[in-house]
Amino acid sequence: MCASLETLVIAAYVFADSLRISRPGPPGNTTDAELVALAVAQAITGTCSDRQFLGIVGRLLPGFFPVLPDQSQYNRRLRRLTGQITRVQLMIAELIAEDPIRLVDGTLIACANYPGCASHSHFAGDASYGYCPSKSEFVWGMRLVVICDIKGVPVGYDLVGPKTGQERDSALHLAGAHPGATLFADGGFWGRELNASLDLIGVTLITPDKHRLGHRPRARSPKPASAWSSSRCSPTSSARCAWRSTSPRPRPASCNASLSACSHSPSRCSSTPSPGAHHAHSPTTTDDKPTSSL
Repeated sequence: MCASLETLVIAAYVFADSLRISRPGPPGNTTDAELVALAVAQAITGTCSDRQFLGIVGRLLPGFFPVLPDQSQYNRRLRRLTGQITRVQLMIAELIAEDPIRLVDGTLIACANYPGCASHSHFAGDASYGYCPSKSEFVWGMRLVVICDIKGVPVGYDLVGPKTGQERDSALHLAGAHPGATLFADGGFWGRELNASLDLIGVTLITPDKHRLGHRPRARSPKPASAWSSSRCSPTSSARCAWRSTSPRPRPASCNASLSACSHSPSRCSSTPSPGAHHAHSPTTTDDKPTSSL
């Protein structure tokens, strides 16, 4: 589904207005639903600076937000609405996602790397050490598992421990919201138990084929001889070979000197091959026989 910025902002406002958002104190000039819609609009436009976004939103969406908060108030209120913004973003993702193809993958995220981080960090209760094969190093952190559609729209994500089993459990939990989908995953999601659990909720898991020892996939066959000969006998190669045959090769200076010496004194030129050289046998004639001196 392709939607314009106005359509997505209206959908975000409708979804946010359906949520019960508790707010202490009197209501402000800008409601919480409008703030959530503003946050979604900022994420869609990709503007990182809050001050810059508040300056251009009036031109992007004229008449949508008659009253805008200042930058400090906007940032402070958005931090309080983090949970609601996350829920609205997932609702919009489900609205524009395409069925029935889903992709799932996980990656390690380092949370801290200073000495004693396992006991002093705020992630001490959830993070732990895990191995990252792509970087060939151990990471103290958590694993982010994301499920998305075929175009890369994230429709669900979760933070779990770095162990492989927790990654599979998270994938099963995220795929439960997409019954009847075809789930593509990498080799880290191999497992008979995971496959059977996904079959119970109507999700088809597709992973790369896992070969057994002694039954490895066949190697690619070499290039056929006919294709090799045709490439060697192409018009371009024929022209190159003809040019090489007609154009004389440059000879080293030593060869020129030896040729000049042989032209002046033929007796210096000897037809006797060197001991290490191998020549084809040719029939000898009477002229090749050495003359004996009596």
